[in-house]
Amino acid sequence: MGNNQLTKPFPAEDASYRPNQLQHPLPSSILKSLEEDPDAPERTRKIMEHPCFRRADQDLDLLKRDELRPIRLQLEFLKPELVLAEHRICGAIVVLGATRIIEPAAARRKVERARKALDDMQQKRAHRPG
Repeated sequence: MGNNQLTKPFPAEDASYRPNQLQHPLPSSILKSLEEDPDAPERTRKIMEHPCFRRADQDLDLLKRDELRPIRLQLEFLKPELVLAEHRICGAIVVLGATRIIEPAAARRKVERARKALDDMQQKRAHRPG
């Protein structure tokens, strides 16, 4: 380890290391002509339409994955916070649970049926031999 001849120089110390300069052009920078490769545009279109090239925020298959559940929950909490802030609402009361409020006419019909059922039950009890 003490022998400096065996250690490789750090890239910044190496005069040949130039990260912003390519020694050779990348293959993708040399476009083929349509004459040379007529199917290239169609193949490129198919490649770019593949789901792995979708932006993450627009990829519903990705967002639905179990691994992203914490992110979805974070978004669920963030969304109302942002809406409340936009409307300059500083606080809110959150009620958890569910209830069904029925129309008054339907409620009256239910009460009438319940009263009738109670009356019928009381009449049957009254007529029982005892």
